[in-house]
Amino acid sequence: MIRDAGPVPAVRGGRGPRGRPHSRDALRNLCQLVQDMTTIALDLDDTLVDTTRVLLDWFEARTGRRLPDEKLATYELGADAAETDALVAAFHADRMDREIAALDGAAEACRQLATSGFRLVVVTSRKAEISAHTIDLVERCFPATFAEIHSIGYTADKAVTLRDLDVALFVDDHFRHVAQAASAGIPSILFRDLPWNRNRAWPHRAADWAEALALGTALLRAARNNVEDAALLRRGSSIFQRSG
Repeated sequence: MIRDAGPVPAVRGGRGPRGRPHSRDALRNLCQLVQDMTTIALDLDDTLVDTTRVLLDWFEARTGRRLPDEKLATYELGADAAETDALVAAFHADRMDREIAALDGAAEACRQLATSGFRLVVVTSRKAEISAHTIDLVERCFPATFAEIHSIGYTADKAVTLRDLDVALFVDDHFRHVAQAASAGIPSILFRDLPWNRNRAWPHRAADWAEALALGTALLRAARNNVEDAALLRRGSSIFQRSG
C-alpha cells in the first residue's frame, strides 16, 4: 500500500520525462531519457484528478449557489480562511473524494511513465490530516503507479520537497508552485487553463496530458543535454589544466 510521506521525503530519487500516449516513438524517447533521470513529481488536485468539478457541485448542493470564478481563483470558498477550511473539511468528511475521477489521459500518461522506468511521486498541498482520503483516491485512480505521496499543506513551498526528492520534472496547475520549482532549477509545467492560472504567463504550459508528456520529454532532453555539456566542459578544462 502506498503511504503518505508528508513534507519530509524518506526516499530520494533522480530525474525523469515524457512523450505522447499510444505512441511507440514517444515510449522510445522516454526509455532513452530514463537513464539518469528517474523521479517525476505531479500535483494531485486538478492536475491528476478533477477535484474542482466535484467540489463545485458539492458546494452548490450544500449552499444553493455556484462559486464564481473570481472566488475560485483565490480559493475563497467561505467568508474567511476559517470558513474555507471548515468547508474543505466538510467536503472530505462527506467522503466526496469517492466522486473524484482521474482527468482524461492522466492514468494512461502515468502508466506510460511508470512502465518506462520513472519513479512517480505525488506532491500535494493537501493537509496531512486527510492523508487517508488522499491515499484512497490515488490508489483508486492510479493503482500500483506512485511510489509515494507527500501531503505538505497549503502554505508550504513545494520546491523544498521537490529538491529533497531530487525531482527532474514537476507538473502543477498553480503558478506559485511551478514558479518556485523553476527558481529551484526544476523544469516545471503549468497545467491546464483554469481560473487561477489563466492570466499567468509561463513558457511551459500544457492543455492536457498528451501535451504535458510531449513537453516534458523536450524539457528533460534539454536538461540532460545541459548536464552532458557541463560534463564535457569540466573534462575539457581538466585536460587543459594538465597540459598547461
